Amino acid sequence: MYHVGIVVPDLDAARAHFTELLGVEWGPVAENEIQIRDGDGNEFVVPNRICYSLVVDSGRLGAVACPLELLDGHGDAPPSQFTYHRDPLGVRVELVNIEIRPMMEQFMFRAAGMPDT
Repeated sequence: MYHVGIVVPDLDAARAHFTELLGVEWGPVAENEIQIRDGDGNEFVVPNRICYSLVVDSGRLGAVACPLELLDGHGDAPPSQFTYHRDPLGVRVELVNIEIRPMMEQFMFRAAGMPDT
């Protein structure tokens, strides 16, 4: 898994909330129907409205009550791989540079039992 989704009862309100809280920019809303199953194997067709975040700026998080807490690097150099921000509820938000995705996938998401390369 490389993606985490947040299911909300009101997509428009959630987009506004996360834009205000995190400074997120959004792509277009897509609407369709999807087939799903519950834990008992019952099948359903449900309406689906989704929207993906595009950009979160580390500086913006600090300006909206999610101050910078940790970052990679040394001295005064800007971060190159990740930053961590803490929101007022104590949730730590991690921003990861897309350039390290291949390394993260190799390290974190390889199949169990596969040898290190």
